[in-house]
Amino acid sequence: MTTLNFTKITMPAAGLNGRSTLPLLAGIPYKKPKSLSELSETDELWVDYDNVYAAFPYTTQDRYDRRLIDRQFDAVILENNKLKATLMPNFGGKLWSLYDKVQGKELLFSNPVVRYCNLALRNAWTSGGVEFNIGARGHHPYTCETLFTATTKLEDGTPVLRMYEYERMRRLTYQLDFFLPEDSALLYLRVRVVNSNEDATSMYWWSNIAVPEIKEARAIAPCDDAYTFGPQGVYNVKTPYVDGTDVSYSVNIPVARDYFYRIPEDRRRYVAHVDGNGYGLLHLSTHRLKSRKMFVWGQGAGGTMWQKFLSGNGCAGRYVELQAGVGNTQAEHIPMPPKTAWEWLEGYGAITCDPKKAHNPDYHVAQEAVEEKLDAFITEEALEQKLRDTYKMATAKAEKQLLTGSGWGALENARRAAEGDKPLPEYLDFGSVQDDQAPWVELLQNGFMSQPDVNAAPVSYMRANEWIERMEEAVDGADKYNWYTHLQLGCAYYAHRQFRFAEEILNRSMLLKPNCWAQYVLALLEAAKGNSEKSARMMLAAASLNPSDASLAVAATRAMLDAKMYMGILDFTGKLTDEINKLPRVALCRCFALLKTGKLDEAEKLLYADGGIEVTDIKEGEVSITDLWYEIEEAKAARDGKPFDRDETDPPEKFDFRMGTKKKAYVGAAAGK
Repeated sequence: MTTLNFTKITMPAAGLNGRSTLPLLAGIPYKKPKSLSELSETDELWVDYDNVYAAFPYTTQDRYDRRLIDRQFDAVILENNKLKATLMPNFGGKLWSLYDKVQGKELLFSNPVVRYCNLALRNAWTSGGVEFNIGARGHHPYTCETLFTATTKLEDGTPVLRMYEYERMRRLTYQLDFFLPEDSALLYLRVRVVNSNEDATSMYWWSNIAVPEIKEARAIAPCDDAYTFGPQGVYNVKTPYVDGTDVSYSVNIPVARDYFYRIPEDRRRYVAHVDGNGYGLLHLSTHRLKSRKMFVWGQGAGGTMWQKFLSGNGCAGRYVELQAGVGNTQAEHIPMPPKTAWEWLEGYGAITCDPKKAHNPDYHVAQEAVEEKLDAFITEEALEQKLRDTYKMATAKAEKQLLTGSGWGALENARRAAEGDKPLPEYLDFGSVQDDQAPWVELLQNGFMSQPDVNAAPVSYMRANEWIERMEEAVDGADKYNWYTHLQLGCAYYAHRQFRFAEEILNRSMLLKPNCWAQYVLALLEAAKGNSEKSARMMLAAASLNPSDASLAVAATRAMLDAKMYMGILDFTGKLTDEINKLPRVALCRCFALLKTGKLDEAEKLLYADGGIEVTDIKEGEVSITDLWYEIEEAKAARDGKPFDRDETDPPEKFDFRMGTKKKAYVGAAAGK
């Protein structure tokens, strides 16, 4: 018998602590970067098509801390006699755990803590489990948000957990329908993505599966080559042996690396990750979810540090990501036609293969070891049929609503009703609008926007063309003298890289009423143009307009560091409150400034204060702390007349975030050889 239970789970967790006050526009380039690849004319990849450089109109989640205390989260448990699946609606519908009851083993890397780090489109992200990424390259906007959560059932009475949302960048609805039939060895996920618009959009989807990194474990997929990334962009390599190393074993890969398996059209879509005994996780799907990938952090100090940084409570956090996507690589966004639904079915379960075959040096033998087991789970034809058979369930209203998500789907339906358009899929209940939607309800109903307190951060933003048109009408009419509507329109123009229009309308906002928000975006524009010093001075002016705003203070210190305005940093931070000065980003910038202005001892003292500086939201690939340590050590060596060689010296583990640096005296593992 299958059961579905809604419950609460308590686990050690950091505090998310709300959102940044600033619009998420930083990083949008003034000139579109050139696409890089070394692919043949037959590869037909949509490399760098319709990229999103910042996740506007979403807001940044960057206020989290690293203090672990027991906190409670919503959870749904699906269970039969073979599997127990724990799903977390508060984390974008993540499959947090998949427990094999037969063998008594966890199949996923199930993080024992909730620890936010800067790896997602909105900054905050947690490692572990299975995450479902939609919209744009990266970990999706709802990864640390609660999805709409409801229950329904299949025709035979099997319970179904449904989670869904409205994705605002691509203007898509997506739903996750999980079910675990009685006696099934697979947990099924039925995905349905709908473009309800009159225009084509761009689709991106990768199911991101974290499995424990084990020395003898091997990733097995039905391919003979893979795409990967290097300085020259995307290129193709033969697999599993790359430069003589068997990269199907993650421990053989010295640095962080992606391998996107190039699966032939006529092969089943699967990937397995099995240990030395041939046991592990199997993921398979219907044909639309055509690609598979493996990501590793590598065996260097930086990759090790990152995995520890993402976990806690004595857990080293070591994992490998297996992924499945609708595109060949994550450098692509795939054109999705208007008025279209894309659907597929995924299966997750435990597999046991003949270990001698699974670890045979001949990768084709390893593939056979997996493939001879697949039909025992479900045949390819039966899997496709199950997708068709569950269509009625997927397009019917849920029976019971458990949790409410955002109000953006409700607002979109209100806009559609006002313009005489068809609503979003009517079988999805998007509830009612909430506080974040209030300014847009006012614009929709009245044709104008209220002017809030000038120092109060905007609660939300919009980028869709339909809303831009409404704002344009407002600033030409009722809101001609409204600084706030001009600000909102300027941000939307900026998101669309219409920089001249953005600059004009944001300057108009400043003339109507000097405000830190427009000043901030104008400073971003100067940075995008390459005018780092002018940008920093404008950012400083923005922070001065609202001295108590921590987000602006961080932005100003970072901008001055980029512009090498070290004395400016010391002067500015000397006027800040102790609370803001203690923010890790501000402390890091101040530490650099002390070093660059000859205050070496003060810089070193700040670096090691309270056990060593820890920048909570250090970004994936960022090595600022590592560079700071090296520069301090080089300055000390120069002062003392001693030699210092970066290539021969590793930083303390706490400061080493170099993902591309090999472990000293690295020797590839012999597994599989």
